[in-house]
Amino acid sequence: MGDILDKIRVISAKADTISSLMGNVMHSTINDLEEPDVNITEADSRIIEDYFGKLKDYGRIIPDNHITPCLLYMDPLRMEQVIDNIVGNSYKYAGTDIHVSFTDLNDMLMDDGTYGRFIKITVRDFGPGAGEEELPLLTEKYYRGSRAADLTDIRPEAAQGYGLGLYNVKWYMDKMGGGLDYYNDNGFVVELLLRKV
Repeated sequence: MGDILDKIRVISAKADTISSLMGNVMHSTINDLEEPDVNITEADSRIIEDYFGKLKDYGRIIPDNHITPCLLYMDPLRMEQVIDNIVGNSYKYAGTDIHVSFTDLNDMLMDDGTYGRFIKITVRDFGPGAGEEELPLLTEKYYRGSRAADLTDIRPEAAQGYGLGLYNVKWYMDKMGGGLDYYNDNGFVVELLLRKV
C-alpha cells in the first residue's frame, strides 16, 4: 500500500511540474504574439444582435431594444470576439442577467473637433463590479482584477484567464475607429462605440 501511495505522490508532483511548465510556455507564447490583424469592412449592424444571440451558454442575455439597421465600420470577426469577451466576463464575475441596449449617436463630438455618427452598445450586469481603484487598470495587458481571486471558490471559472480580455477589446475597438468605456453602476457596465458609414 505504501508503494502505491509513493507512486501517486510522484505522479502528482510530475503533474504539478508539467502544469507549471505549460503555464510558462503559455505565458511566453502570449508575450511573443504579434498584434492580430483587424480587417475593417462595412458590415450590417444587425449581425451585432446575432453575436449576442449565439452566447446562450453565458446565461440570460436580455436585449432591452433592437439595433438600428445601418452599415458600420468594423471587423466582424474581431467584433464577435469583443462581444464574447465582455459577455463572458459578466458571466464569470457577476453571474447575473446581462442586459444589452443600443443607442444612436448622430452628432457626437470627436477628439479632432469633428462630429461623427455612432452606434453605442451598452452591456450591463448586476454583479459586484470592479474595485474603483482598479478601473483604470482593467485594459492594461496581463492585469486581472482582484475579484478574480476573490470569486475563485464561488465561481471557479473566474480563475481562468490571462488578463488579456479587456486589453484586446480596447485595442480592437480603437483599431475599428470606435471606442470603449466601462464603469460601475449597480454592476459593471461596458459601452462600445462603432462608427456608422
